[in-house]
Amino acid sequence: MELALESELSGQDVESIKDDFYKLTDVKACTKVGIFAPKLRDKQKVLDELSALVAHHGIRIPEEKYLIILILYHGKAEEEKQRIEIAGYEINYLGDLNFIESKRFPAI
Repeated sequence: MELALESELSGQDVESIKDDFYKLTDVKACTKVGIFAPKLRDKQKVLDELSALVAHHGIRIPEEKYLIILILYHGKAEEEKQRIEIAGYEINYLGDLNFIESKRFPAI
C-alpha cells in the first residue's frame, strides 16, 4: 500500500490521538498521514507520544514515513488573522521527529 490516512478531529485529548495514530503504525504503507487537532497546551506531548509509538513499534520498515498534520487553535487572545495554525511534521521509521512548516490562518 502506498498511502494510509487517519484523522481524529473530534477527540482532542492525547489518548484519543494516540489510539487513532496507533492504527497507522499497524498498517504497512510507504507514507502514513495523521491529521489531528490537539489542544494547544498538549502539542509537544502529542508529538513526543507519536514519535515514541513509532520508535517502539515492533515492526518497522525503513521505507515508511509518517506525515503528521496538527490543527491548533490559538484562542481569542490571538490576533484574528492568526488564530488557527496548521503545522506539519515528519516522523521517520526510527521515531525521529522533524518539523516541516507551519502556517497561521484566521478562525472561521
